[in-house]
Amino acid sequence: MSKGREKLQPWLEKRLDSGTVQGVEWINKDEGSFRILWKRNTATRSNEDDFQIFKDWAKHTGRFKEGDATNYPYWKSLFRNALNKQSNIEEKKEEYLYKNNNCPYRIFQIKDYKPYTQPQGYSQDMNFDNNDTCSYSVPTLLTEFNEEIKEEEEEEMETSSPQPSLNCLTDFTVTVKVGSQIEYRERNFTSCVIKTGCCMDGSLTSKNILCLQLDNLSHHPSGKKLIDGLSRGIHIYIDDRMNIFAERSCQCRVFYISQMENQESKNLERNKPEKIFDFTIFSELLTGRLNGTTKFVPQCDIFMSVGQRCYPDLNLQNGILLSITVTSHLAEEYLKQCNLTAHNSIQMSEPDSVDKKCSEIMRIKEELLAT
Repeated sequence: MSKGREKLQPWLEKRLDSGTVQGVEWINKDEGSFRILWKRNTATRSNEDDFQIFKDWAKHTGRFKEGDATNYPYWKSLFRNALNKQSNIEEKKEEYLYKNNNCPYRIFQIKDYKPYTQPQGYSQDMNFDNNDTCSYSVPTLLTEFNEEIKEEEEEEMETSSPQPSLNCLTDFTVTVKVGSQIEYRERNFTSCVIKTGCCMDGSLTSKNILCLQLDNLSHHPSGKKLIDGLSRGIHIYIDDRMNIFAERSCQCRVFYISQMENQESKNLERNKPEKIFDFTIFSELLTGRLNGTTKFVPQCDIFMSVGQRCYPDLNLQNGILLSITVTSHLAEEYLKQCNLTAHNSIQMSEPDSVDKKCSEIMRIKEELLAT
């Protein structure tokens, strides 16, 4: 059994004492006051070392592994969420220097400071039940993430030069298939219109127009009808609460699968925005899954079919001519960090004694065939 993960305070104190992490240092150790470098991700003259403490904490809690993509806002939200859960660590906002003279530090105070000592014989299993992690509080982590993004956007507005967007997880991917073949996969949308043809009737507006050229579909007996019926488009967009909406102007009916388990598909009404992905529902379902109250794994994407009704059973979707899948990047990241996959993937029971015997027979058979 693993000895478990070290708690935040002793973990942080070691780095304060060592002085090896850039921008993490005591102000007055006797009083328990310290400061942490807290640069915005797009600050000029910043480098990877400026965000080392956040990366180290993400790695320590299993939220980052070598080879994973760089995600400073997410790492910072994890670290700040863990700090906020420490009742004896207080953020001294009135002492911030960084709005006045560009010194980007945040000041913290450990109340009634005494060097932290681990209780004798203490051990903890490697799980996510302790207060230093945040996978069990999905809505809280979303709030922290949004606050981090909002604060950095406000800082960017104060600078004279434009900065790139920080919302690397606050957008979605659109995948368009003809049958089982992927025709388009476009990423990093916060708003887009999916349509055929090159004319816009003005009923839907977006700076991103995904104009589909569906040559493979045109040869199907019903293909031309589908292509013509999609010419006025579908508008898909995400709001600041990470909910995804769709508005249909096209003549073709559009159906989508609800987030709830074993739900029938719903018809997207024409000229009426409809929420097709509710992040609050996703959060509640994910929290239930992590807490063991349900085995259902929420999905991070919404399956939509154009002109044909879709079904929760994937075997019945083989006849769908034209489909659109919208994937929430933030929900996808949560599932990835929790080592979960969408509920429509193959699921297996724990092997019983017969399964194990069958596996052993198959292994022996394969070894004999290989000799």
